[in-house]
Amino acid sequence: MRVKKLDQRFLKSPAGKKLIKEWKDVGRVLKNNIKKTPNGIHFNNKAVNRLSAELDDVSDHYEYLGQTHWAAKYDLAYKRLFTSQAFNKVKFAAKNFKHSPAGKMLKKEVMELGHALKTHVKVTDVPKKWQKAMHGLRVELEEGAEQEIEAAAHDVEGTWKDIENTPVVQEVGKAFMEWGTSEEIEDLKALDEEFKNSPEGKALIQEWTEFGELLKEAVEPTERGFHIHNSKFDALEDQMDDIKEDYDDLEDSHWHHEFEDAFHAAFTNDEAHVLGEALKDWEMSEEHDML
Repeated sequence: MRVKKLDQRFLKSPAGKKLIKEWKDVGRVLKNNIKKTPNGIHFNNKAVNRLSAELDDVSDHYEYLGQTHWAAKYDLAYKRLFTSQAFNKVKFAAKNFKHSPAGKMLKKEVMELGHALKTHVKVTDVPKKWQKAMHGLRVELEEGAEQEIEAAAHDVEGTWKDIENTPVVQEVGKAFMEWGTSEEIEDLKALDEEFKNSPEGKALIQEWTEFGELLKEAVEPTERGFHIHNSKFDALEDQMDDIKEDYDDLEDSHWHHEFEDAFHAAFTNDEAHVLGEALKDWEMSEEHDML
């Protein structure tokens, strides 16, 4: 009752009336630009900037309210509300309901409703500005997908065991080994080591290491995958820009030409040609089609 009385006082105050006006402005833009379609609703993208501006006004007013006496009054009122004996009884009753047959039945129905909405309600034509401000990158497996993927992986493993000792596969393996130990590949490995020990190489390794650390901090495991929230993207993008600048600088250095020559030599030597022929035979084989 104290919170309700505080609400009434606030809504009658100049600050409260101002907040009501700002929200009505948002509602007016929505009402004027949302049209019903045969299968849902459509919001006119031409009004996106107007809607964003009105929402910014709402946000600005909330920030202003956070600096006024209303913030302290609401903090105290809600603290009392959620620490009262009456609320403790609500929490106890809710916990009992959650584990009851009725609570479990309600949870099941709500989850089915959520699944139906997720399956059948699609949001399209979202403005790019809004897409960037959404939830970021989320990668998740569908229910049951993990078992299907695992089964498919076992099939691959089984097929590989069936074909690994056939002549065509053995010939590819032998050709790869000979190419991998050729003089030109050894020269390329040596150039790699020389680069990694140079100031330019150490700087590039450091940039990639920092990117990996940022990515590790940004990745949030979920029940069926992972999520990178948009709040983490700015730091990741800045780090990628630094890495790109390093590569741009390397294009004007002696390393660029040395690596070009080394890769050309490695992919045109006699061993590379033998490997190429072996891979052609593999591509036309029955074992290739099986795998």
